Amino acid sequence: QVQGCADGSPSNIGGCHLQEALAAAQGEHPEGLGSTSVADLAAVMCTGGGSTAFKYRADLPEVEAGPEGRPYTPQGDGVYLTFRHEGHEDYLRGGKPMNGAALDKRGVSYVASNNVHRNAQIYSFPRSPLGPETPLTPVFASMPDGFKKTAGFSTAREPVTLAGGGGLEGEAAEWFLAYRATLLAELKALEVPLPDHSSVAVYYAQRSEWYWTSTTQDAECASDGGRPVPVFFLGDAAGCTDYWRGQSGGRGLLAGSALAGMLAQLGVADAKAAFQDYWDDVVASEFNQGSEIMYRPSNQYKYRVEGRKLELTDGSEVELHGEIGFQEYLRHGGLKQ
Repeated sequence: QVQGCADGSPSNIGGCHLQEALAAAQGEHPEGLGSTSVADLAAVMCTGGGSTAFKYRADLPEVEAGPEGRPYTPQGDGVYLTFRHEGHEDYLRGGKPMNGAALDKRGVSYVASNNVHRNAQIYSFPRSPLGPETPLTPVFASMPDGFKKTAGFSTAREPVTLAGGGGLEGEAAEWFLAYRATLLAELKALEVPLPDHSSVAVYYAQRSEWYWTSTTQDAECASDGGRPVPVFFLGDAAGCTDYWRGQSGGRGLLAGSALAGMLAQLGVADAKAAFQDYWDDVVASEFNQGSEIMYRPSNQYKYRVEGRKLELTDGSEVELHGEIGFQEYLRHGGLKQ
């Protein structure tokens, strides 16, 4: 049970948050949504992880307790850096696209949003699953608990920066110097730019896996007469494998596309059952398994191949879609990586 609806009365499951979500959307899109009320909502999509998603769930579990499905299960350590670029990132180096495989093999993931704020992020990890050790592997193996506690994300304190500080002391500060030196050497080799180090925030991020078995739940709000509003959960709000760099986010994007089609073709009521079937298949094929599943041909095709133009070993190009495309992908075992 959640307390604190907009009118001060107690609400049922997740209902009071519908007002908050609508108000936030109206702030972003005042012209299109300015006159919308909760009574106008046919359905809500919840995509965030952590408390963002948990507050809409009936059991409102703590992160440590985990959801119905698989509890929050640690899968290793990671460190991510957030900053703002000074200009546009075109991902070209010397006129050629950056090599994503080269970043992965060095334990680095890099993305620049090129949005109005020029937000960018670097995620570093010990090694690619099933891949060789990297210079970062032994550094991560010696990460002290003091760094994990001090560098965890918090709105109550200033973050650690790449320049240092942020409350790091003793063993944690010493370890951070070694991590920073190793990371900077890798970033230089990969030609990943950084602004002034004092403007780069550094956070500890434990890699993990979790999922819920259910994909929808009705939210009810006393201030709206208790009318149930279906909430669809996708992305990290449904499940996460963030040790699969890229796949976890890709899973949410594909689920969003699938759900949009279901809603358009079936309507809200029938889409609930169809989306549950969709998620059951995803859970069966992508959760509760080792990291090696990211190398399965079916997952490689789903997340990295389908819909893209690929160059074959003979120099020709092919664009693959659906089951026919997957069979073609298997037939051309020589697709360039």
